[in-house]
Amino acid sequence: MEPPTQAINFLVIAQTNSSKNKSDAEIRSIAKKITVQILEANSQQQENSIGTGFIVKKQNQNYQVLTNDHVISKLQNGYQYQIKTYDDRIYKASLYKNANNFNNYDLAILTFSSSVGYQTAKLGNSYKLQPEEKVFVAGFPCESTLCKPKLIIKSGVIAPIEFLLQKKTLIEGYRIGYDIDVQAGTSGGPIINTIGEVVGVNGRSKSVESPFANTPDTYTFTDKSQPNKNIKLLMRYFAWGIPIEYTKLDGNTSSQIENTPRFSALDNVQNNSEPNLQTPAIAPNNSLIIIFIILFILVIVWLIFNQWNQRKNDQRFKFIEDKQKELDYYLSLYKEANNSKFQAIEDKQQELNYHISLNQGKNQLRFQKIEENQKQHISNFASEQEEMKQELETTNNFVLFQKTQIDLQEQKLTTLQENFQQLVKALREVKKYDIEKLQNTSSREEQDK
Repeated sequence: MEPPTQAINFLVIAQTNSSKNKSDAEIRSIAKKITVQILEANSQQQENSIGTGFIVKKQNQNYQVLTNDHVISKLQNGYQYQIKTYDDRIYKASLYKNANNFNNYDLAILTFSSSVGYQTAKLGNSYKLQPEEKVFVAGFPCESTLCKPKLIIKSGVIAPIEFLLQKKTLIEGYRIGYDIDVQAGTSGGPIINTIGEVVGVNGRSKSVESPFANTPDTYTFTDKSQPNKNIKLLMRYFAWGIPIEYTKLDGNTSSQIENTPRFSALDNVQNNSEPNLQTPAIAPNNSLIIIFIILFILVIVWLIFNQWNQRKNDQRFKFIEDKQKELDYYLSLYKEANNSKFQAIEDKQQELNYHISLNQGKNQLRFQKIEENQKQHISNFASEQEEMKQELETTNNFVLFQKTQIDLQEQKLTTLQENFQQLVKALREVKKYDIEKLQNTSSREEQDK
C-alpha cells in the first residue's frame, strides 16, 4: 500500500474539523461577546481607546481580560484603565497582580468586577492550525486615542508557519501568521478558529509598506538568529499573533512550540513506509537449508531496505522540491505585489498629472478671464476718463460763458453806476438850482415888502 502524502493528510484533517465548523455569523457572535475595548480613564470623561482584549476567565464576580503588554505599556505608571464590554458598560480595571511576566512575551492581564454574567473565551489548540486554514480576528481599530471605534471582525487564512519559522519563535512570543489586514487598536484581540475557539492573541500588523524602515527588527527569533532575506520579506506580508498556549491559562503551558510534538506529514510517511520484518522460526534440521534461508532473508532485507531508502530519498527530494516551489510561489507573490504597487504608483502619477493638466487648463482659463476683465476694466476706465474729460471741457466752457456773462453784467453795472452818479449829480445841480431860485425869490419878496 502506497504511504499517504502530505496533501492527503491535510485533507483528512480538514474533513475531520469541518463537522465541527461554525458559520461566520456564529463566530462573529462569539467574538462580539468575548471581545472588550480597553480605555484610558481620564478626568474629562472621554473614552480614549488604547486597544483590545478578550475575557478569558471568571471567578465569582471577577473577570480576567487578556491583551498585549504593549497596549497597556503605552500609558505611564499611575494611569487608570477601563474595560468597555459589548453591552456598552464601562468598568474600572486594574493590572492582574499575580500574573507572571509571561517569559517576556507580549502579553498582559487586566481584571474587572461585575455582577453581569459575561461569556468567557473557549481556548483552543494553536498547534493544530494548518496553512490556508481560515481564522478570524476581532478588535477595535483606532488610529488615535480620541476616536470612537466600533468592533471589526475580519477573516483570513493561516500562513505557512513551519516554512517561514522553521520550528522557531519570533521575539515576544509571536508564532501565528495570518493573511489579515489588522490595524492599530486591534492589538490584544482574539484569534478565533472555525470552531469558535480562541487560538491566539493578535498583536502585529503587516509591514509590507516599509520593509526597509529604520525601525526595530521584530522579525528576529528568540535565539537571536535571523531568517534569510527572502523569508523575512514574506513574513512582512502576514500579520502575527501569540499562541494561546503561551498564556498558561486553563492548564496550557508556555513552553516553546518548537519543543512540543506535533503532526508531521513527512514523519508519518516515513514511519508508515518502514518495513516490518520478522524472521520466521526455523527448525535447525539442516544447516545448509538454514544458511540458505538466512542468506535469502538477508537479500530480501537488503532489497527492501534499498527500496525503502530510495523511496525515503524520493520523498525527501519531493519535500524539498515542494518547499522550493512554495518559496518560488511566495516570491512570485512578492514580485506581483511589488509590480502592483509600482502599477498603483504609476496610476497615481498619471492621475496626478491628469489633475495637474486639469488645474493648468483651469488656471489658463482663469488667467484669460482675469486678463479679459482687466482689459474690460481698462477700456471702461478709458471711456470714463474720456467722458470725464468731455464733461470737464463742457464745464470749462460753461464756466467761461458764465465768466463772460459776469463780465458783461459787471460792465452793465459799471455803466449803470456811472449813469446813476451822473443822474445824482444832475439832481444835485437841479436841487441847487431850485434852492438858489427859491432864495432869489425870497429875497425879491423881501425887497418887495
